[in-house]
Amino acid sequence: MNSKEEISRGLTTMWEEVSQFAASLHPDVAHFPVAPGKWTISREFDHIILSAEPIAKMLHAGPEQIGQLPKVEKEHQSYQTIKDTYYHVLGSQTVNAPARFRTDDAEKSDWDFQQQNWAKIGLGIQAGLDKWTEQDLDSAQVQHPVLKHLWVREMLFFTHIHTLHHVTSMKGKARIVSAL
Repeated sequence: MNSKEEISRGLTTMWEEVSQFAASLHPDVAHFPVAPGKWTISREFDHIILSAEPIAKMLHAGPEQIGQLPKVEKEHQSYQTIKDTYYHVLGSQTVNAPARFRTDDAEKSDWDFQQQNWAKIGLGIQAGLDKWTEQDLDSAQVQHPVLKHLWVREMLFFTHIHTLHHVTSMKGKARIVSAL
């Protein structure tokens, strides 16, 4: 996955996969506490929603606005390099999502609302991506809480990788709950 078209297809496929998975779950399963100190499926879904929403906003702002942000000199990285770096960080240190990317487990989110919000953000990402050219994706940088400065293309790679990581976790939790 490298070109804008491939990124768009990859994100669309990922959004559909998450949507189908979420639609297949009963809210009781989504809110079931799998283990102490671990996010429920619903909380993990909130996390990827809260993480993806700024991506839709960034893309909607367009390259003219985002391109004005300060840049650091850095090489462009491949999808695989972003993935390897992210998983290395996850395996080498405790990574806690910043507060703006997580919600309190004590509150139960409305499962249907979460699914609607996920779909809306996916549409926003696709619509926003239409504003960007191939060159734009490699000429603007944004800040990531752990991976630091990323080109917009790299942030889209990360969005796919991060979502895949969490949907895999959510599916594992659903299997555990279903076996109880």
